[in-house]
Amino acid sequence: VSWLSDPSNFACNVLPKFHTPDHNGGVYDSIEQYHEIMQQLRIGITWWNGYSHLNPSCNHGSKGKRCNRVLYPTNNSPENCRVKNCNRQVQFACSDTYHRGGICSKCCDKYKKNLRGSPGNRCSSSVYDGIVQKKDLVDGQFTLNSVTSRNPPSWKVNWKTTKHLALNNIVGLIPLRTKGDSLKESDSLIWAEVVVTNSGYNESRNEWEQRKNGVLTVSMFDYGVDNSEKIQIGDYVAVIDCF
Repeated sequence: VSWLSDPSNFACNVLPKFHTPDHNGGVYDSIEQYHEIMQQLRIGITWWNGYSHLNPSCNHGSKGKRCNRVLYPTNNSPENCRVKNCNRQVQFACSDTYHRGGICSKCCDKYKKNLRGSPGNRCSSSVYDGIVQKKDLVDGQFTLNSVTSRNPPSWKVNWKTTKHLALNNIVGLIPLRTKGDSLKESDSLIWAEVVVTNSGYNESRNEWEQRKNGVLTVSMFDYGVDNSEKIQIGDYVAVIDCF
């Protein structure tokens, strides 16, 4: 979990930039440098949404709408932390320089702890709880039921069109001792992809109905012995949606 919430892996102002041709005619110093930069950028793009769900966002409001951009690390902000009674210097701020309301590093850690905490209005809405109902040893698939967000939105979700837990979404699974346990930075993530739940005729077309009813099927990326033994039928599991 610490990897997924670490700005050094995903923040746009920290990741390397694409190189442009210089006066010497060279773009990259070596093939190795090119592949290293491309790998960092692919990882940053692929897991960006998962990272954003576990980090504090900008609370600047305008015309009834909140910014909600993820706060970026910064070292040159002249402002103080937005948290009440905290006068430390801002170290995480919005990419829009006109938006005030950044936070210090200590308060950022508190926000992150709340976002991965037990169900409630401070937890991330993209962290879900579920119970393993079925386990397919051949395909490396798990079917979860009673899947619910730890902080459901105030509006009714349209599961037919929403990107939340949609087909092909990448999700991180974390086995829990009890339902709703807070996630720790040291928790290991088991990566998987949301797939169609086998439910009979025309299952692919109507798969959204399964998610609406709290049923979710995922296929593990690395279905080795170690990962398969970590999750058993009847286990409680946390799901981090990285759509």
